Amino acid sequence: MTQTLRPTQIDLASILAQSNPTIDLRLQAYEASTRNFLKAVSNYGNRGIAEITKRKERQALERKKLAEKTAAVESETNQCKVKEIELVAGEHGFGHWMEGCVDWFAGSP
Repeated sequence: MTQTLRPTQIDLASILAQSNPTIDLRLQAYEASTRNFLKAVSNYGNRGIAEITKRKERQALERKKLAEKTAAVESETNQCKVKEIELVAGEHGFGHWMEGCVDWFAGSP
């Protein structure tokens, strides 16, 4: 933290008694302090923006991974459904074949 200078007490009567009265306003110190403050505010804003950007990129990556995982699960689910349909159709076909065999054996002596 920067050090602040306390204003010195001035004797207005003695300053006005001078032929060329001037008061040192310490403008250089004020300007340096203002520059430092503005730099600190700018750095704070830049760090905030960088953090927001980093979080946004991380969330986008996470969303992408979840979308890929969802697509993979949906694809696997669809494959399982197709296999299930094939198995059920195969069972019905097997059942018909077995019924035919039973009828054949029942019909034969």
